[in-house]
Order: sequence, then C-alpha cells, then structure tokens
Amino acid sequence: MLSKAGTFDNCMAIYGNDTTLQAKYYWSGPTPGIPASNTSHFTHITREGCLAVCGDGSDYYPWAISSATITTWLLPLIGMLLQAPFESNAFRRTVLAIARWVGNPIASISYILWNIRVSGKCALIVDMALPYEDTIPSKNSDWASMRDSFYILVAMNQYTMKPKAALQKEAEGLLRIVLFGKDLRLLKKERTLREMRRKVAQHLRAGRKRGIVPVYISTLWFIFALALSIQSAFGHIGENSTAHDLALGLLLSWLPVLILCSIVDRNPVASEDCRRRLNKLVDVVRRSLHDDRIRTEFIESFQNQPEAKLMECRVTNISLQSRYMDEFFVSFAGQGRVRWHYGCAHPIISDIENAYVADHGRNWLYNEREARTHLVLGPAGDDGLLWFDPRELWQITSAIAIVLSTIGGAFVLSYYTPTVGLGCRSGGYMIFGVISFSLLVFEMLVWWLSSNPTSVQPPNWVRRQTMHLQRYPIVIQFEEGICRGLKIAYFGVRTVVEDLFVKGLFTCLSLLPFTEKQQKLQSAEHIVRTCLDAFHDFTFQQKTELLLFRPLEILNVIWLIYIVLAQTFGYYRTCDCVTSSWGVHSGGYLDFTQSDVTNSPWVVYYWTSGTVLSVSVMGLAMIYVVTEWCLQSHISTENYESARRGLRRTRRFRRLTLRIRNTIHYIMAVFVAVLDWIYDLFGMQYRPLKSLRWTPDITFLYDMTPEANHHPSGSVDITPSSSNTPNQLFEIQDHDAFHSRASTPRFHNHFSPLTTSGQFPLLPRDSDASSRPLIAQPCAPHSPGHSRASSDAGRSRTSLYSDTIAYDFGSPLIGSPPRSPHGSAGSVTMERSTSEGSEYLSPITRRTTYPRQGSDAASQGRPSTMDLGIRGLGEERR
Repeated sequence: MLSKAGTFDNCMAIYGNDTTLQAKYYWSGPTPGIPASNTSHFTHITREGCLAVCGDGSDYYPWAISSATITTWLLPLIGMLLQAPFESNAFRRTVLAIARWVGNPIASISYILWNIRVSGKCALIVDMALPYEDTIPSKNSDWASMRDSFYILVAMNQYTMKPKAALQKEAEGLLRIVLFGKDLRLLKKERTLREMRRKVAQHLRAGRKRGIVPVYISTLWFIFALALSIQSAFGHIGENSTAHDLALGLLLSWLPVLILCSIVDRNPVASEDCRRRLNKLVDVVRRSLHDDRIRTEFIESFQNQPEAKLMECRVTNISLQSRYMDEFFVSFAGQGRVRWHYGCAHPIISDIENAYVADHGRNWLYNEREARTHLVLGPAGDDGLLWFDPRELWQITSAIAIVLSTIGGAFVLSYYTPTVGLGCRSGGYMIFGVISFSLLVFEMLVWWLSSNPTSVQPPNWVRRQTMHLQRYPIVIQFEEGICRGLKIAYFGVRTVVEDLFVKGLFTCLSLLPFTEKQQKLQSAEHIVRTCLDAFHDFTFQQKTELLLFRPLEILNVIWLIYIVLAQTFGYYRTCDCVTSSWGVHSGGYLDFTQSDVTNSPWVVYYWTSGTVLSVSVMGLAMIYVVTEWCLQSHISTENYESARRGLRRTRRFRRLTLRIRNTIHYIMAVFVAVLDWIYDLFGMQYRPLKSLRWTPDITFLYDMTPEANHHPSGSVDITPSSSNTPNQLFEIQDHDAFHSRASTPRFHNHFSPLTTSGQFPLLPRDSDASSRPLIAQPCAPHSPGHSRASSDAGRSRTSLYSDTIAYDFGSPLIGSPPRSPHGSAGSVTMERSTSEGSEYLSPITRRTTYPRQGSDAASQGRPSTMDLGIRGLGEERR
C-alpha cells in the first residue's frame, strides 16, 4: 500500500480538504483527454504532490480484481504456452526454446512462416503434378512416390546440416538424387531407392506429433477470454482496470499465432530417431554412388537423355565430394528454435522450379522419366544449400506486422486512458516491442556479416577502384601492415583483459573461508582457462549468440513476466505510474476523479482503434495459418485414402479463391519492382526466380509421342513461326510477370541450361574475368567465386556446373574450334553478346511452333526480339 495515505481514496480525501496542499501542488498544465469541465483544484495534483501526500509504494488491487485477471488471462496464457512444440527429454533445449519464442517473437515467427511457405510449396508441387480433373492414382504410382519425396524434403528442412557440406553445390545434387532418383541401385540392399523412400516417409508420417485438437482448444480458450475482456471493457466503459486487462490480452495476442503455427510446421515425436533415419537414407545413396559399378549403371540409365554428358559430370563430382558428407543432418531446428536456420528445402525447390516444374505447370509429371531427370540432375546454383532469397522479406515483414500490431494496440489503449501520456504500462509495452525488433535487426545483421563472403560481391565501380589502388606496392604494404598491427593489438589486449579478469575473480574467491582452498582455486582456474580457450574457437555467430542474443532474450522474457504480474496485482498503481511521468510533453499529474473510472468521451474511440488493430491482425494471421494447414495436410496425412480425399477438397478451395490469390500476386509484383529498383540503385541486380503458381488448367502442350523429348524453356522461348519463311519471327513465351522480367537485356541470363538438346550451360563472365576461357571443361571443379547472388555476373540461378560448350545435336565440340556463325537447320548457334559488362553466349535456336497460351509476340507489354538482343535465323544468314 501507499506509505502515507494507504490508498488513493484516502489520499484524495486528504488533498481535497487541505487548501494549503492544493495551493502548493495544484496542476495548472494541460490535461489532454479530460474535459475542461472536470478540472478542479480539489482533484488535480502534480507528481511531486502525489509523492508528498500519498507516499511511495503501490495501491494494490483487491483479490477480487486480481483473481479475475488470473482466470481471464494467466491461465489461458499458461495453457497456450504448454501447447508449444517442445522436445521430449530435453530440458535445457526446452528452456532455451521458451526464451527464444517469448523473448524474441518477431524472429521466431519469421522462421516459422518461412518454413510454412516452404512446406506449402512442396504441397503445391505435388498437387500440380496431376491434371485437375484426373483421378488421383493409387499409392503404388509415380505420383505417390513423388508425394513421399516431397514430404521427406519437408522433414529434412527441419534439421541443421554440416556447414562445410551445406556450402557445396554437390550437397544439393546428392539430396536431389536421394529424393527424386529412381534408377540408382543401392549397395548391399534388396530394396530399391523408391521402396526405401516409401518406408522412410511412412515412419516420418507415423512419428509426426499429433495433438492438433489441444492446440485448437487452447487457441479457442484464448479467443474466448479475449472476447470476455472486450465485452467487459466496453460494457463498463471508462473503468481503467478492465481497460488495462484488455490491453494485457492485446499485448500477448501474438502468442496464439506463434503456437498455432506449430500445427503446420509440426515437430516429430522423436526428433533424434527421425534424424537417424534421414541420415541413413542419405548414407545409403552416398555409399552407392561411391561404388564404380553402381555409379556406371546409374549413368547409363540416362544415356538416352539429351543432357547425358553433363549429367555424367555432375554424378561424378557428387560422388567425389560426398565422401565427406557422412552424418549430413546434425540436429533438430524446426519451429524457429535455432537461430539462423535456413533449411535445405528452399534451394532445392527453387532449382527444380527454375529448371522444369515452373515452365511445365499443371501435369508437370506427365513425362515422368524426363521430369525425374531434371529434378535429379537439373541445374543448381553455386552457393549450395545456404543462401538468402529476398522473397523471405515477405515473412519477415509479416512477422513484424503481427507482433508490433498487437503490441501497438495495447500501447494505444493504455497510452490514451487517463492520465494520458507515456507511463509504466504503455512504456513497458514499448520497451518489449523495441527489444523484440532490435533482436530481429541484430540477428539479420549478424547473419549477413557471417555469411559466405563469396555470395555477395561489391559493385563494379568499387572493384575497379580497389584493383586500381592495389597496383601500387605501397598500398599493399600499408594494408598488410595495418591488418598485422590490428591483429597483434587485438590479441595483446585480449590476453591482458583475460588475465586481469581471472586474477580479480580468484582474488575475491580467496577471501572466502573454505577447506582445501589452494587446490580448489587451482582447479577452478583451470576450468575457467579451458572455457576461455573454447570460447576463442567459437564462430562469430556462436559468440554473438552466447554474449548478446541469449541474455537479451532472457531479459525480455523477464520483463514480459514483470508486466503481466504488475498488471495482475496492481504494482503499477504508484504515483510515478498513475501520473504517466515517462513522457516529456504530457503527463506528470493525477486527476483523482479519473484514476479509477474516467468519464472522458474520447476513450471509446481510442479503445476501439487499439482493439481493432490488434484483433484484426491476429485474426488474419490465424486464418492464414489454419488455411495453410488445410492446404498442406494432404502431403503429411498417414492414411493414403484420406490424403486423396483431402487433395480433392484442397483443389476445390484453391479454385474458389483463385482470384484472391492472383490479386495478392499482383501486389507482390509491385514489391518486386521496388526491390529491383533498390538493387539497381546500389549497383546490384535482383533476379526474380521462376515460381510455380496454382492453376486448374494445363498451360504446357506436351508431345504425345511415347519418347517425347521436352526441353523446358527458360524465361524466353524462341520459336520460328514457320519453317519455310526466310525471315522468321520469334515468339516470346508469356511467363508470369512476377517471376520473370523481359524489359532489359539482362533477360538473357534466364536461359535454362536444359533448354535445347545437348546444350551445355553457360559460364557467366564478369568484367574482370577476361583471362578465363569461354569454353570450359564439362567436369570443371566448383569455383566458389561464382555465386548465386553475384551482382557482376547479372544472372539468376544457372547450372549446377557452369560450363560452356558449343553443341550441335548429338555432337559436343569439346576443345574444338567453334563452327560457322551461320548455324544449319536443327542446330544451336552461340552468339556472343554483352550485357552490363558481362559476356554471354546467347543461343539462337530453331524449334517447331506449337500453340501456347499467351504466345502472341504482339501481346501487350512484351519486348521485341531486337530489345532482347536476339536475331532471327534469316537475319543471321544475311
């Protein structure tokens, strides 16, 4: 209670009956949110007067109000938190997971939303593998096998990988063989790879954690409590206690969204058992590829494919590099519990979309052998399985909106409840939001600073100036001297600081009385020195996690617990808090008639706006999560008949909501345009990757012959309109405007390396690589310098092995001089072109024309062939 008056009611009586106190402590400043008719010398008192008359301490709530808050909010929150996706028999990891989810909610929700998007794309690809109206085949079909493959990929996405292995592009090639390979014979195994995948998928589905109904019940309990709080606050408009209880619920409205996300990004019952099964599957394939006979048989299985030579090189390199990829998956990292976990699924999905799936659209599994060939050995990027996709900014932005909107609603409600101003409640909400947002910013910054340095290259002008300065020996000597001096100074200062810390610590410990002091102190010093040496071996990410992120997350959790308890029991009912003294231009006074119940006519508008802001964002987030759970359940359902029935319902729902999702895609296209402008502003280039979009219609015309050789086009298909016309016109295939741009010459970079029969992928050349040969060997080793995000190369995701070769159908000209530029019919001619300082070989192809939706070259918004730097065959002959 208050140290002098006991309660604010007693304090009001003392102040109202003493004119001397009124003359000394009367508040004559502005009183926002309080009608002028309520101002009186008897009720308005300054903060200093409140402390002098009422005293220090708190005017705690009576038990009736506190118990109501406990039953309304504390119990639902505890019940909600108990439904979080904890790991069994892992107390330490459970505590750290709670600290991360509650103390760093924005980053946690960002990772979870990204995982939901990845698993949703897997479910979409499985859906699009069949025609819309066709009957879903049996569980022994190729489609069912593909469904198992993508579910295993979803499970793999929840585990961390060996860092050195994940940075190699051969790691992606190995996983694609594991997931989509069919003809690889397994070493010392009677089962085929397809049968082994089916068994692993069955175990993963059976081991998927259940308990969806308790999560829904806990969520509904929270929503019911929130509805009661809203009814109580607006039913007794003006009562400050009910308003602040409502603000407490709005503050934590992001928590049910985070817990509800776990029904989609679901963790297994036994994560270690699932990890062992996944590693066993990878190891079986890896050891099989090491066997020369099995590898030769596997290579011979695709010799009839037009890209056989290139695929043979890829398999050979994968076999060599995979010798050091044992125990590929390290630990469980689902539901955002591990910082900087990206997963292996998105790079694989992006590559198979870019290589084959996005171009073929609905019924992409029609030619199963060709589809598997591209999925297994199609092009891949050079950055391995760890690279940042700017599309992830959508999930980060959504997480920021979810958390800050709910906190913002609580802030508005408490800030504008008299006394209007920044006080303990609104200031506490603001501190929690600022720490949460700062943790996200620091986490992204550390991720960027500690990422692979070859994945981000400076702009051309920076590189040119650096190379110009490095021609002078004095500059190089200066750089080396500075670096050496800084390193020596750093190690010297670190050693001195550590010695002082250890000596000071054990000097203090030596003052304590205990037996065998000298022996115990020496043992403790040895332990401390060992810990310091181990800390020196930590990576930059591990050091920041230990020294920065975990302490801040634990501090934020403690602060949130303090906010909840202070609101529950009335710790905030002090003179400093009720006078809203945190603000500079508002607050600093108390109106005794408004402290418990206010008659301000404006509070209803502020309370309504804050409530609508928090509840609407929370509701939209919950609708999205539940919708994704319904759309993705067919890939994870253990019962196959239930999965078939769920897929049919999913398709009907997608068709009904097709216009809504198309509108969202158009909005995203604006975001992509803005992002591209930002990249260009800093001298970089953003390459929107091709992405599969749901449609009930088949948009790719397949050759109905049994041995059809489809060649998925890149972002540009060059097709002669007539085989007999001398000056042939070319048609630019209409791809999604969001996923490909055909407005600049940089569009050359979107050619798929598997577009033309026998064509080898093109090696991007930057302006500083004039010494690198244009024709590279097909099995050239991986060079980390060619990265997925290279700004100078100006390319999107290209081939797994960036080799260049002139190719005439069936006849690779490796090491041979180039043919005449006037290619004959049925051949591919490579024409040297220049785009922003980079040299490329652009193919000029002749293909048979087939009708395709949106293939009219005169369609609005499409560039001409001359804009793209492409000439027709007839013009080339002239």
